[in-house]
Amino acid sequence: FREAYARAFGGRCAAGAFAWVAASLAASDALDERFDRLVDGTPATVLGWMRWKARVADGSDVGCPVADLETVDELVRSVDLRGLRGEAPGMPVDRGLVLRAALCRTLARAKWSEIGSRMGRSETSCSRLVERYHARLLEESDDYAAAAVDVTRRAIHQMVS
Repeated sequence: FREAYARAFGGRCAAGAFAWVAASLAASDALDERFDRLVDGTPATVLGWMRWKARVADGSDVGCPVADLETVDELVRSVDLRGLRGEAPGMPVDRGLVLRAALCRTLARAKWSEIGSRMGRSETSCSRLVERYHARLLEESDDYAAAAVDVTRRAIHQMVS
């Protein structure tokens, strides 16, 4: 596949692009036309999409991946999460953990078992973090929302550039 890509397009693509393309093709039934708007979207557009995804997510359909798992996880881990460590008011949870699990799930379409393995937690623990806190944090925590938007935009641009 890599050789065919190089012949057809005359160059290399992002490190995780092949995994992303494969996951996107596998999720063809879940393609989201909103993805096109994310590529050149403003931070407000990206945040709106993330809030929509968080509200409709029931764990069964996470939509089309916007990046591969390795890229998303690497980008989340590269964010300065010191401001997200510790609890938010009324939410006894480390917001950095929620962000990592949520973005691996929603951006990379990763399975809970994959996320749990990366985070050293059970699948159930990861899914509960996201189900209980991600949508609320996107709405109620400006620093959490800003970090989520930053990672999302960088992941998208890394895949399409």
